[in-house]
Amino acid sequence: MTTLLKNSPHSSSTRLFFYFFSIIIAIRLLGAFFLPVIDPSEARYAEIARKLLESGNWITLFHDYGVPFWAKPPLSSWLSAGGMALLGVNGFGARLPILLLSLGLVGLIMNLANTRRQDGLSTISALILLTGVLFYIASAAVMTDMALAFGTTLSMVAFWHALKEDDGLKWKYLFFIGLAIGLLGKGPIALILTGCPLFLWTMIGLRLKEVWQKLPWISGTLLMLALAVPWHILAELETPGFLNYYIIGEHFSRFFVKGWAGDLYGHAHAEPLGFIWVFWLLATLPWSLWLIGIVGARRRDWRTLFASEDGWVLYLLLWALSPLLIFTFSRNIIWTYSLPGIPAFAVLMGHFLLPLIGTSQWLKRTFFASVCITPLVMLSITIYSHFVPEALNNQQRLVQSFMKIHNDSKLIYYCPNCYSAEFYSQGTFPLLRHEDLFRKMLESNEEFFVAMRIRKVDDLPQQMRDKLVKVQQYGKTILFKKASEQNAP
Repeated sequence: MTTLLKNSPHSSSTRLFFYFFSIIIAIRLLGAFFLPVIDPSEARYAEIARKLLESGNWITLFHDYGVPFWAKPPLSSWLSAGGMALLGVNGFGARLPILLLSLGLVGLIMNLANTRRQDGLSTISALILLTGVLFYIASAAVMTDMALAFGTTLSMVAFWHALKEDDGLKWKYLFFIGLAIGLLGKGPIALILTGCPLFLWTMIGLRLKEVWQKLPWISGTLLMLALAVPWHILAELETPGFLNYYIIGEHFSRFFVKGWAGDLYGHAHAEPLGFIWVFWLLATLPWSLWLIGIVGARRRDWRTLFASEDGWVLYLLLWALSPLLIFTFSRNIIWTYSLPGIPAFAVLMGHFLLPLIGTSQWLKRTFFASVCITPLVMLSITIYSHFVPEALNNQQRLVQSFMKIHNDSKLIYYCPNCYSAEFYSQGTFPLLRHEDLFRKMLESNEEFFVAMRIRKVDDLPQQMRDKLVKVQQYGKTILFKKASEQNAP
């Protein structure tokens, strides 16, 4: 917080930034506390972390009981499991460590902005970063992308310090620690997302000799490997086949094979080539609109917009663009893939906007109005979901109601992606994934309840639907009871 206030020379500005920053974080904390974990992605990672905590196995992540999850490394799950160990098995416990990590990332960006010794740059950059749509959502969501973004940001900030400071020994090794965090956060993609902009910036500026001399490449690489490699070895020894799926499948086939059919845990998200740019425009709202306006207004002298003597603007630009350039050629993408470049985009936008806001009261008011948009939307969603729990894609209300009313009965979920049901029942209500198994259960003499999404019910053969009696509907999920023989049609 001290760093946030340093750059505001006037006490009124200091208070203003303090109020905005506090309110933004408070609203996100409210969302993290009150919103249920959302199916499918967030609930899946929350359930993986819960199973980790339940099993006490901190090496192998589990997708289902007995089924290892090979798709991602463990850092995010370790963090969420640690949070739940302290705060209980709930959404807030799983999310709070991610929120703290994201605030650490904001601190890194402010530290980088402070190197420019430009009043207001760190505060404006922090506000831009925090209130972009994707970063604000990801800042307290159970997902792997924030750990990756923290690792790459630490490396990029440390690299800049290492080159610009003669006594920056800690930063020289933090660069490699950041790479290790990225490897444990999401995998080898961390090396590509960091290496691509650094290589281009070094080559364009003819800085190869300086870069080689300033960083301890041999000892630093050994440090990175010492931190990241042991888990990979242990994971392969515990569940052989992990490395082949994780490296070949997740890091090559997923990105270059359209509609990759080898995904063991879902399906590949096939999008048109270059669609990552559309995702980025949405992910960085409302600030992507500001960028379009600035570049449009400066279209005749746009080159001066990106000019800097020490390569500062080019460094930020290449860092911000690296995920977009890399994933332009990927066939399977989601919008969170743009997250690692957004911290650099925030500082770049601060660099562009600070002179404008300082000269125009209208632009200053518009800027602070823009800062409010995403937090207010989050607050509205949080309040609305409190009164209409079914509005969000989760099973918390159904699970809790069932456990209260039918706590001695058996409930199964014929809903492969309803991970929140497993999470809120702490593994009591299993997910059934195959129709043949469900048919056999209906033909048995066992009594049970079953929950299904409406679209799943519509896909059932009439013979199977006749064996179900509707009990209650919760949003798009219906609770049925298996019809007894005398009541069956």
